[in-house]
Amino acid sequence: MRERFAAYGLRQIDTHELLLRFASEQQMSLEKLYLDDMHYAIDTGFLDDLVRIVTERLDDAAVPCAVERLQDAALELCVPDGAMERFENSVFQADSYPLDGDELSIAAQGALLASFVIAGNEAGAVTISADGYPIGTYSLQAAGLKPEGRILKHIVHWKAADDLRKVRSGLVLAGAQPHSRPIVQNMYKWNVHCAEEPRRDAYLCALLEH
Repeated sequence: MRERFAAYGLRQIDTHELLLRFASEQQMSLEKLYLDDMHYAIDTGFLDDLVRIVTERLDDAAVPCAVERLQDAALELCVPDGAMERFENSVFQADSYPLDGDELSIAAQGALLASFVIAGNEAGAVTISADGYPIGTYSLQAAGLKPEGRILKHIVHWKAADDLRKVRSGLVLAGAQPHSRPIVQNMYKWNVHCAEEPRRDAYLCALLEH
């Protein structure tokens, strides 16, 4: 990761070392410094220290080095046709599309990069097809959330630059319970019992490159 940041001309702050030092100084367990597996707790004082350190390092901030392949890339967010619900939390709000009903269709053309979703602890899976051919079935259960928790996440649909799925006319999303274990990407999970609960997940949009 350090090498990757350096390649783009970026500097980083090692929060792991800061966290260990803060826990030692405050005689506090590391578990108490986390709200869940993905977020720091907001009432420990650690975030205050982190904000102070980031503020002190603002003069080191840099714009990432340009990537030649992406210079002329055009990106588009494509949304499904269908009934929507409004998702909102303390920092984000968007139209979301439930996956517990009929299939959803997205008119789209280009290279499919990712899907933005609302993942949850009580969630199922989504099967995504392009032009009638299945791409994959993905878990929408976020790891580390508390019961009834929901979070904005993304699903990546490629592994390398030469592995991009070309979409000619559109995508179809199906939320039916999978017959086998779905694809479980980083910071997701798959628990059959959670999949049997009323769904709290949803689809937002697909990201395509032209």
